[in-house]
Amino acid sequence: MNGMISWSGEKDAKLTTPMDFMPDWEGEVRKDEVKAPRQSVEEQKRILFAIAKTQKKKAERENNLREKGPPIKLRNK
Repeated sequence: MNGMISWSGEKDAKLTTPMDFMPDWEGEVRKDEVKAPRQSVEEQKRILFAIAKTQKKKAERENNLREKGPPIKLRNK
């Protein structure tokens, strides 16, 4: 991985160490780890509704394709 970072990454890119891939069993917070900001309930609802809306559109599109039936078979030449 460090080879790819040094080959294609930026000049000052931080190289990885084996400890970067180890799970944190003790629950300690690292110095370089930043906590994500908390989302409000309204923001969470807005995101979930957006996901549901796209899934509903996808399901409707698939149902419309099934109702149309199979595509017309091309004539043999």
